[in-house]
Amino acid sequence: MTNGTGYKIVLTADRTLFTDYGGFEGGGFLTCLPRRFIPDFFLYRVLCPKIRSDDGRALYASYSLRKIEASLLVGGFTEDEVVVAPPDELHRVVGEETRVVGISTVDPRGYAPVSHTLCSLFGGGKSCTATEFEKLLGNKALEKHRSHLQIIVGGPGVWQISKEDMKTLGIDAVFVGEGDESVAEVFKKAVEDEKLPPIIYNRQSNPEHIPKIVKPARCGHVQITRGCGRGCQFCTPTMRRWISFPKQTILDEVMVNLHGGSHHASFITDDGLRYGAKGVEVNREAVLDLYKSVLAINGIDSVSIAHASFPTIVEAPDLIHELSEICGITKKEPLIGPQIGLETGSSRLIRKYMIGKPRPYKPEEWPEIVIQATQILNDNYWYPCTTLIIGLPDENEDDILKTIELIDELKGSKQWLFPLFFVAMGGSILEKEKTFTLKEMTQAHWDLLFECWEHSVKFSKEIVDRLFSSGNVLTRRITKTFVKKGISLAEKYLDEIRKNPEMLMDSLKNVKLNSMKELMKHIL
Repeated sequence: MTNGTGYKIVLTADRTLFTDYGGFEGGGFLTCLPRRFIPDFFLYRVLCPKIRSDDGRALYASYSLRKIEASLLVGGFTEDEVVVAPPDELHRVVGEETRVVGISTVDPRGYAPVSHTLCSLFGGGKSCTATEFEKLLGNKALEKHRSHLQIIVGGPGVWQISKEDMKTLGIDAVFVGEGDESVAEVFKKAVEDEKLPPIIYNRQSNPEHIPKIVKPARCGHVQITRGCGRGCQFCTPTMRRWISFPKQTILDEVMVNLHGGSHHASFITDDGLRYGAKGVEVNREAVLDLYKSVLAINGIDSVSIAHASFPTIVEAPDLIHELSEICGITKKEPLIGPQIGLETGSSRLIRKYMIGKPRPYKPEEWPEIVIQATQILNDNYWYPCTTLIIGLPDENEDDILKTIELIDELKGSKQWLFPLFFVAMGGSILEKEKTFTLKEMTQAHWDLLFECWEHSVKFSKEIVDRLFSSGNVLTRRITKTFVKKGISLAEKYLDEIRKNPEMLMDSLKNVKLNSMKELMKHIL
């Protein structure tokens, strides 16, 4: 900032993204609940504590914002012109010289599968993610300087933003696709006061032209792969070309995060065990070399991956064992994660909508692949978060029953099972289909839902103390208290709710926990 006049370009995100979740990233999923369920104190102090900043400049931020920041610096802008700032520091960085405010978003309207499912099941209302996005757009600093700046929104959640939303919220342009190569050019036009088109489409970036982050990302995040390439029709990352980033690029970014105080490397990937692979085949040597190289950095204590896939695990069971030894994963110190998509137990639906998902195996082998992979993970103390899809187009009762049969086979396994409603996401092949809603739930759907819930509640009770072994002490204690209370309530009422699920919907419609008084009344 120069003499308090503001930066030319300000990059930010809403509070549910501009946080480190107090060291417990799983808390981010709770922001998908209806806003009325989350008291202000719990949201802003526990789930999404404020990111530290220096005169408005964030000391660390989401990886996506850091990538855009790097692209702008490589594209000709200077650090005196670009700032990454938390939403509650915008008054320090937005001024008369500001011409662009770039906002990164994941779930701006609450339409993503987790938010859609939780808000539907918990009686309706806007998710925290949606209300915080609206709050950001209504920031006083933005309103004060609205006449001379353009607001550009990008990120994986932009498909949720309609033209009416743009008008209502004051969004000038929506940036669709990857911005590594083109964002600097677009922002230069905006800085020169050129009116941008409302929707800007971008091609997939050339890996050689993707710059490295230059300032720390939150939670030690580093991207090791991009895309997926399996072609699942309900998903957007699977439609993008699969690439692995050079090892040196990854190591350099780990060092940036380490200098920012992060001693953990969290790999952003849609299938971390395929790192270095040309197709779906596992490149065992590349994966092991990456892990060993990162852990060899003085100061890095641990490594984790965001996502994996069942067929990759089955293809290379020895790799899981070796990674466990390298990372020190044991029964006392298990790995919580990664997230894996089970989707369905129906080979018919696998063949119809996600034929590439089981590769190199066949769709008919899918249930057995899931069972084998789960056993391999559990044998090595990996406890995944496994998601399923309820309500895929053309799903019939036989498909649901096959999924229930598969869940029965997984009884006793150490994992969470999260059934999510099908969402017709923009950019996916199925974007024209109808999003599944609560009204379409059949008895078979409810049976599947409760089978998964019962499994997850039982496992959560077993593992809860290990979930909160790191991060801010206050955050751990408060969050653990709430989680344990939730588990206790779930155990107490699950059988009753199963007999009459509509009772759950009705009883939750009017629940409001926005004040500490209401919160304590429900807890005590």
